[in-house]
Amino acid sequence: MKITLQPNFPHKYIITTDKIHPIFHNFATKLKNVAKLIPYILLLLAPSLLFGQRARIDWEKTSHDFGRIPEKGGKVSCEFIFTNRGEAPLLIRHVESDCGCAAVRWPRRPVASGDTGRIVVTFNPQGREGKFLKHIAIYTNATPPNHSLCVSGTVTRSFADVLGEYPYQAGQLRYDTTAVRLGRHPYRVVRLLNAGEKAVGIAEVKVPDHLEVHVTFKKLRPKEEGYVTIALRSDTLRHHHQESEIVLLTDERKEIRVNVTIVK
Repeated sequence: MKITLQPNFPHKYIITTDKIHPIFHNFATKLKNVAKLIPYILLLLAPSLLFGQRARIDWEKTSHDFGRIPEKGGKVSCEFIFTNRGEAPLLIRHVESDCGCAAVRWPRRPVASGDTGRIVVTFNPQGREGKFLKHIAIYTNATPPNHSLCVSGTVTRSFADVLGEYPYQAGQLRYDTTAVRLGRHPYRVVRLLNAGEKAVGIAEVKVPDHLEVHVTFKKLRPKEEGYVTIALRSDTLRHHHQESEIVLLTDERKEIRVNVTIVK
């Protein structure tokens, strides 16, 4: 090994040895490994080291509406494309979704100045009937650093799936139960569905004096759902009628009979 020290020294020093000491060998190996990491370290620290240079995200869009999607149609995806309009590399540090039903993929490597990238959001509609709005938070080294994306839409069920929830039928109307229990619960709800092609309503209600029945609709349009609420009257709670029945008479003169059991 030969070491020469000459810049800024008044004399020239030369150290010569036939063999490299293990300490120097280990030091040289570690120095070589650190040298390999220097380009990556400089790339990550570049925005801080370069005065006045910052990354800046320019989004093509920050929201996406999936529209109406079937619940059993499988997962759906969309892309959010962005461009780094800044002078320094763009690094997406972290991404958070407010729901496990919305999975996110994003670039893990820095995006150079002028380059584009994309964030892919995949939504799973299974078990999420109705309207939805999900937000995704993006944390970066850009200016400004934090950004928000959102996806929305409406998850729908097939009519065949809906019909399976209404096993009983009275003409065009179908309903979900023929018996309810009151007492511990002050009221119960019977759900109805118009499975026909014409609007149908409840023309008459036959109800015992100790019960109250409230119909939440005048007429149900085809494929529309409605509710009938059955409750104990507050002024007759002290009387316990074990079994009773209410009868709903439809426009088609079909009867919907519901047995009511009162428990203490």
